[in-house]
Amino acid sequence: MKTYVIQREGDEIGVFTKRQLKQGIRSGEVKPSDEMRQTGTREWHPVGSVSKLSEDLKETATTPKRTKEPTEVSFVISPDSADQTGFNAVAQNPDDTSVDLESDTLDDDIDSVDDSMDEDLSSIEPDQARSDLKRATIFATQNYLRRSIFINNADSIQKYGVILQYIAVVILAVFTYLVYKNPQSPDPLLTAASFAAAIIIGSIAAGKCRHAGQRLVASTPTSVRGHQPLDMLGLMILTAGLAMLVGSILSAFLLTGGTESVIWTIIYGVLALLATVLAAGLVLSPSITNVEIETVTSTEEAFGLVALVAKAGLLLSPFVLASCSAIGVLQGSIALYHLWRADEVVALTNMSGWEKPLLFLLIAGFYPLVMYFVLLVYSMFERMFR
Repeated sequence: MKTYVIQREGDEIGVFTKRQLKQGIRSGEVKPSDEMRQTGTREWHPVGSVSKLSEDLKETATTPKRTKEPTEVSFVISPDSADQTGFNAVAQNPDDTSVDLESDTLDDDIDSVDDSMDEDLSSIEPDQARSDLKRATIFATQNYLRRSIFINNADSIQKYGVILQYIAVVILAVFTYLVYKNPQSPDPLLTAASFAAAIIIGSIAAGKCRHAGQRLVASTPTSVRGHQPLDMLGLMILTAGLAMLVGSILSAFLLTGGTESVIWTIIYGVLALLATVLAAGLVLSPSITNVEIETVTSTEEAFGLVALVAKAGLLLSPFVLASCSAIGVLQGSIALYHLWRADEVVALTNMSGWEKPLLFLLIAGFYPLVMYFVLLVYSMFERMFR
């Protein structure tokens, strides 16, 4: 995509695509007196002299109006006029190069700054063009590698999470067998079968929603006006993670549930911090979260940042799946150990020892479904209002 550098009084004010340039002219951000050049070239042209932008220049309220006749005029003789003295000619200001004339050589020179016409390769300095191409190639390669590495690692973590989910089902089966062996306990088979079905459905939903979510992320661009909103959003996410870690540590010291409760509380805080660090990294990675830098309103940008959080949450789902599944398997194993030892920490008369493991396993499985639904609703509304 061709881009154009705009400068005002010798200072560059930005790089614009054709669409952004037209929007800037209409909004008054770009003035006719500003100068422009296509990226890769060195010759500057007044914005007001580009004939292909004349329609946009007419629509802006900042277009300067001529209040006096030019001191010098050239004459274009009408070929149908019998009078060739010039009295029936139309006066044309030679400084007004925004009008297409057959003899307007400047229009031929500025074809390269309008991407609706073929680029004049002869006007591009070879060294400059090679430098721009090299930078663009490096940037594209880095983005591709970054995205590929992230997706490959996410796929591996997703597999580990699903494996842990099915290990949890096996642990649940052994747990149910020990409860069932106790003649005083009610029949736990129906309860255990419900738990197992929920875990299996959740693990399948996690995989399906994540892959569908990746396609949804790729088809739902988020528009922001610069990198500053992304930096601020990433900082807010990191601050939230630090707050959760500090809160978990403080609550651990205030708990009276023993050493085991303190350890679990601190583990939750550490995992929350790691999750927010990864989420902040995803927010700051436009190549992964499909972020576009363009001119948008404040409302559009605000809704876009909300969607960006949902994107980061959805892309984070393999980490959530693996972490919560690991906690569920570990807590299920601890419950199984206490049940096997019959030390009355887990009662033999019911399935109460499986409540905490089940909670984490269900969070792991259905979290991607919730994030996918949030992003899907945003995408539907965004298309509807556009």
